[in-house]
Amino acid sequence: MKRKPLVGERILLRPFKLPRNTDMTIIIGEKDQRGKGYGKEAGHLLLTHAFHTLGFHRISVGVVGFNQTAIKYWKSLGFKKEGIHREEYYCDNKYSDFIMMSIIENEYKKPAKK
Repeated sequence: MKRKPLVGERILLRPFKLPRNTDMTIIIGEKDQRGKGYGKEAGHLLLTHAFHTLGFHRISVGVVGFNQTAIKYWKSLGFKKEGIHREEYYCDNKYSDFIMMSIIENEYKKPAKK
């Protein structure tokens, strides 16, 4: 069986056994591999594992405010905006807000199998 090429990574960061919280990140590093559904699939696989296997209650992410594509992506997985770290991100000699988002275990809707 031919293996698919590595196009990115998905990670649970800073897991806390109590209060059952963790942070999450997903990166599709190869630009030509974006928009093909890999991120959505990776997100659902990691959320399902985190909530249903590992027993987490809450998962959070931080997104740079100007990255509307990422904000839309996280919303599509069920994440909700919960706060703003004003001008926390610095890049190219300018500051941007950092948007905090999260999802709680009972909010997550695992996609139906095809």
